[in-house]
Amino acid sequence: MLDKEQLMQVLQRVPQEDFPVHSRVHRLNISDALAIECYVKREDELGSLLSGSKVRKARSLVAGLKKQGCKKVGLIGGQYSNHVLGLSSSS
Repeated sequence: MLDKEQLMQVLQRVPQEDFPVHSRVHRLNISDALAIECYVKREDELGSLLSGSKVRKARSLVAGLKKQGCKKVGLIGGQYSNHVLGLSSSS
């Protein structure tokens, strides 16, 4: 099993598209009452159309497609999904 440093080194070799990846983390007030530390990651701050796991997936997917020389791709999404709109607007 890889430790954190080894994993970071491996991940740095994976091509990534330039999408926002940093968002704030907030400590919840219930932490003191329950004697635990509880946090919420603000992935809504990564963008208005795509956030969280979609951004992380798209970063490597789009970079990989570009590396392979793809000029056109097909996107499939549901009728009320922002998936197609978000990806088509991001690069």
